[in-house]
Amino acid sequence: MTKHNTPSDIDHLTGNSWEENSFVQWLSQYRKHLIVALLAAAILIFFIVRLVSNSELQSEKDYLTADKEFLLFARPNAEANLSQDSLAKLQAIMQRHPDLHAKYDGLIAQILLIRQQTPEAITFANLALDRTSNENQPYYTAYAQTSLLIGQQNYTEALDKAQKLQENLLADPKHAYGDTLLAFNLLRIASLQQQLGLAKEEKQTWTTWQQLFNDPSHPAFKEVSEHFQHGKVSLHHFIQAREASLKNIAKS
Repeated sequence: MTKHNTPSDIDHLTGNSWEENSFVQWLSQYRKHLIVALLAAAILIFFIVRLVSNSELQSEKDYLTADKEFLLFARPNAEANLSQDSLAKLQAIMQRHPDLHAKYDGLIAQILLIRQQTPEAITFANLALDRTSNENQPYYTAYAQTSLLIGQQNYTEALDKAQKLQENLLADPKHAYGDTLLAFNLLRIASLQQQLGLAKEEKQTWTTWQQLFNDPSHPAFKEVSEHFQHGKVSLHHFIQAREASLKNIAKS
């Protein structure tokens, strides 16, 4: 029995055949252009991947070099010219990678203050202070500003600023700053009072320290005290010695 194609079958076959022929004709006509386009895309992708890979490798290399140069700069016994050379190299890397400022600015400022290079220290400290101000960390900004005043030997203003910070810390109902900052700032107040010869005020500060040290709700004071342990001599022993000395001053 002979099978006859219906009109719909013929239309379907004709449509498919036409689509296939059209595609073949298009492919034949634009084959060279298509090959060139695909080749160009492949080359472009290759160079993009290579560029990104090289950029990532260079960034990783820069971060490692930054660590190395900082350690060379920070060495206690480093020669002045070598130390400055390492700092210059570190600054060049930080210009290429601004995110490194958050890691190094404050550390560099501290080292320069210790070396009594106050003007240079202020430059880096101000960068760190501007950043912490933008990050809404007013307590830490105030503490850092006091460090700068101490580096400039402006002890009276530094004491005033430290005492205001202490008032703000104790008045903060959320205690978001943590006890560690409170402990370090109280130590700073006592040290500045000793520097300025304010015996009565210093004695009261050490009394406050001992009260907070013995308060279970302020565990950071014990942790900070352990931080200053040197052999058998502890911060606790130093405070006892200072209190005894202050009593003798009061009697005289």
